[in-house]
Amino acid sequence: MDIAKLNPKDFEEIIWSRPENNRQASQLVILGGSKDHFAITSKIYMAMSGTKGIKLSLLLPNYLSKLVGNKDSNIIFIDSHKPGGYFFKDSVNEVANIINDADLCLVAGEMGKSNETQQFIENVMEHSSSQIVITQSAVECFAENYLPKLLAKGNVTLCIDGLTMSKLGKSIKFEKAFISSLGFAQKIEYLELLTKKYSCSVVISDENTIWMGKTGNVFYSKSPKSLKNIVVDISSWLSWNNKDPLKTITSTF
Repeated sequence: MDIAKLNPKDFEEIIWSRPENNRQASQLVILGGSKDHFAITSKIYMAMSGTKGIKLSLLLPNYLSKLVGNKDSNIIFIDSHKPGGYFFKDSVNEVANIINDADLCLVAGEMGKSNETQQFIENVMEHSSSQIVITQSAVECFAENYLPKLLAKGNVTLCIDGLTMSKLGKSIKFEKAFISSLGFAQKIEYLELLTKKYSCSVVISDENTIWMGKTGNVFYSKSPKSLKNIVVDISSWLSWNNKDPLKTITSTF
């Protein structure tokens, strides 16, 4: 369904859920970065910094403290693999506890693709009950055989582009392919099938159209909004109201 045809009054509860002061602010954690990559994580953090109604924390591997410094009190450095400079499995419990004390964790990615990093992020997902937003950079951090488990999690929202959805579909051996030549009705059918099979919420930015789906319900909106801004907006609003994730997601467009 086209979001433009929805009744704005149906979203009043969500709009009013935005905190009016810092005492009511939601807790939002960003997780990402490694020795070799930090640009995407940094851009997302800067875009969210100063957002009213959010108490923001950034979790980085301790290796990056040399580059970032210790002046920002919102940055929490996590013990990391010393020579490799990436998150490792010994820090799973610490990170999962921080995430579970928050309303939402935005996984920005850039954590590398080593076996140890994959074990870290997958174990963190298994021990996290808060809302989780996964960027397309973060999708690449998971082992291919774990992706079906990730998509089966009802507290997970994927925010990706059409190309990443195409690659993801191949990785999980989904029955249909998400390709640019699909028509409008075919893309709706694809998301209906995908979100009936898997419990996560899916948001796809593809050719100036934003597709949203969960539990077989699909909405779309014509929008030039960048994927970074989509991630920022969805993460913010889900941290304030996640009673009905798809309804909250659609309210951001």
